[in-house]
Amino acid sequence: MLGIDTVRYAAFVAVVLIHTVGSDSVNEYGVNAGAVLGQMSRFAVPFFFIASGYFLAQREQKAVIALINVMKRIVPVFLFWLLFYVSITDGGIARLLNVRFLLSCLVSGGPGYHLWFLPSLSLSAAMLILLRGRGWFTIFSIAIIFYVTGLTLGSYKEILQIGFDFPFNTRNGPFHGFLFILVGYWIAKAKPVYPVWAAVSLCVLGMLLHLSEAFFLDFAHFRPFAANDFLLGTVPFGIGTFLLSLKLPSDIPAIRKLSDLGTYSLGLYGIHLLFVLAIHDRNAGLPRSLADTLVILLMSTLSCMLLVRVKVLRRLLR
Repeated sequence: MLGIDTVRYAAFVAVVLIHTVGSDSVNEYGVNAGAVLGQMSRFAVPFFFIASGYFLAQREQKAVIALINVMKRIVPVFLFWLLFYVSITDGGIARLLNVRFLLSCLVSGGPGYHLWFLPSLSLSAAMLILLRGRGWFTIFSIAIIFYVTGLTLGSYKEILQIGFDFPFNTRNGPFHGFLFILVGYWIAKAKPVYPVWAAVSLCVLGMLLHLSEAFFLDFAHFRPFAANDFLLGTVPFGIGTFLLSLKLPSDIPAIRKLSDLGTYSLGLYGIHLLFVLAIHDRNAGLPRSLADTLVILLMSTLSCMLLVRVKVLRRLLR
């Protein structure tokens, strides 16, 4: 859909902001303009999850067929970009012979640290496929338990005084992704009726709640402001953004242009870290980081538009 593709490109811009201005002070307490921009961009990954759930609902298939199709779509993309980033970073591809390193990559993306999203997406989609038909109350209860567990072992670990370290970042896996992909699936099935102002209100209120939570955690020295991926407010923030995308008008030329670029979102997500690693200096300050963001957006977009012309790469980029 045009509106979803339009916001897909906006979400990609937000991801780049997270990896540039939003990451410059990720381990430091204190709030600055770059960190605020980064946290205001946190709707992006939830939006991608929700959109995936929405489109998954359009293709009702037997569980085995649906699982195979999900894996056929995501696994080759993940392996392609994983091999790419492992090969261009220190240590090279030989590191994949180390079992511990390989397992880490399969969970977190390894050197392509943004690739954590793809295993999380595939696992969340698989859970939804296996659980659908159990009833909305049951599935949403499971999803909420996962999300709360992710918060408990993640951003809220210090404030709740959890005394052990989880084996991996709870941002990864199904802890947060499952709830969002389920919401997208439910929206497609239930087709809720709502006015534009309701979607905008949900988005704004979610963003304000997310920012408030991040500020409190930083102020009380529980977690640095810029270090938060998912919070309670991230849920309405992401849902409101997706609902708004369904209401975007289709007769505005700028929206049509952005929607065209949004069809490259998979490739844009995969390739942009190459340019982040190549040109971004975390110590350069906000003006330079914003300039880096523009260059990364331009280079990523142009690269995808060129590479998609290579037939063998097309399915990995769109």
